Amino acid sequence: MTRIVIDASVTLSWCFPDEQTLMSMNVLDRLKAGDQALVPAFWALEVLNTLLVGERKGRITAEQTRVFFDTLRILNPTLDHAADSAEHLHPSARPNRSSFQTASVSRGNWTLPAA
Repeated sequence: MTRIVIDASVTLSWCFPDEQTLMSMNVLDRLKAGDQALVPAFWALEVLNTLLVGERKGRITAEQTRVFFDTLRILNPTLDHAADSAEHLHPSARPNRSSFQTASVSRGNWTLPAA
């Protein structure tokens, strides 16, 4: 098994067809074949915030966001502890039209990684 470090831009290209590249789709194919995704601490925050903005702009629906997160869950990326709580916070961002980061801090669920 090979480990591949991916960032939010590669991840999000899988969701938005107009942003897909041969390289990003190759990475997705490798992950589906068993390679391990390693993601930075802010990965989940960046992905979810971009999906929420995409919902607001009509590029994606709330259902498509849910399905995309189901797909990411299957890929089982290795996350830094700081981003572990990201997915369960997104309902608080949607009604207030705030960023995910703002919703996370306002609910007191965001902690900085240990120094």
